[in-house]
Amino acid sequence: MLFRSNVNVNTSGGVAVKIEESVLFDVADVHVSGTAGIEIIESSGNLHSVTAEGSGVGTGIDVEHGKFSSSLSFIDIDLTNYAIGMSFHEDEQGNSAPALLRDVNIDSSTAIAADRYNLRIEDSNIDGEIQAFGSSLSILDSDIDTASLSEGSKIDMFRRIMVEAQLDGTPIPSVLTWTVDGLVDEANRAEGVGLSIELLVQEYTDTGSQDVQSD
Repeated sequence: MLFRSNVNVNTSGGVAVKIEESVLFDVADVHVSGTAGIEIIESSGNLHSVTAEGSGVGTGIDVEHGKFSSSLSFIDIDLTNYAIGMSFHEDEQGNSAPALLRDVNIDSSTAIAADRYNLRIEDSNIDGEIQAFGSSLSILDSDIDTASLSEGSKIDMFRRIMVEAQLDGTPIPSVLTWTVDGLVDEANRAEGVGLSIELLVQEYTDTGSQDVQSD
């Protein structure tokens, strides 16, 4: 395991922070400025509270191979002015557990490049192109700019809604079922008190995009 916090790096080249062959690392409160970025190789763990300001070239966060049994998570990340904001590479899709990006803000020419690496993106703002090669991206309550998809890549866009049944003003247990026209044949089902539902609203593939209707 690797634990670090309060890291400040100003560089003109190379790699500012490198994490290699680490399991369940936890690195927080990192500020990087200059042309270099953060490199993560064959590792799993958490990177959070990171600000990286580039100079128009290089990659902000570069992930080369993850772990099959445990994932990478990136939370509260701000990346600006890189050629590529975040890059993910794997030799074959499924070799690495999907990475989680939550509360991530990227402003770069290519915001995200995913090469056979699946991603889950939540509550983020992606300003720049998403490039995906043989990858699946699940995006919840986030704004994206443009996407270039190839080799069977797809992006599923979800929106979260809250549903609550009441009886005389008191929340009560409920059961909700819904279907997605044109994409999913079977009905989805959720039950409980105060339900948080993720509705699929749009799907992008390497052959086009499709708006969907949930009933």
